[in-house]
Amino acid sequence: MTRPAPFASDARPAQYPARSKMLDMYTVDISRMLAEGRGNSAEEAALAIPHVAIALADAALQSSRSMYQEWCERWVQPDFGAGTYGDWCLRNKECSNGTDVPFSALRALRLQRRARELPVPDLNSDALVTVRASQAVTLALLGAVCRWYEQEGRYDAVVQTNLARLGVLR
Repeated sequence: MTRPAPFASDARPAQYPARSKMLDMYTVDISRMLAEGRGNSAEEAALAIPHVAIALADAALQSSRSMYQEWCERWVQPDFGAGTYGDWCLRNKECSNGTDVPFSALRALRLQRRARELPVPDLNSDALVTVRASQAVTLALLGAVCRWYEQEGRYDAVVQTNLARLGVLR
């Protein structure tokens, strides 16, 4: 008697999701703002990135000023310093609204339905050299969230659960 073929999940070791579509689209939207010359809007959206990452890693989707600074100190490269991170947090709308859950940042993160994938703007183009100098904060935070997700977020069950919850709550 022959044995049935194992289910696909039994045949391979457990794999972690390589990417998060929600985070990808969030960062692409910020990159697109930069490419279109909307640096202030891009920076405003990027300043919410630490709150988004912190909230995703928390079962209650909460964040705080101190956690914001700690996250930046760990993930932002080059290091801008604790004082600068505190300033970023104060400039962010999520810190000024006094709540523990960054509602507007998480709302912006939720998966957007698009008929097609939009191309990612080339942030290395000559047209963006001047943007790069004036938007170091935005680029540093975009790099930080990519590093965070690649090294920690994609392996964290709480992060994956929260991303799934946000994807369903349209």
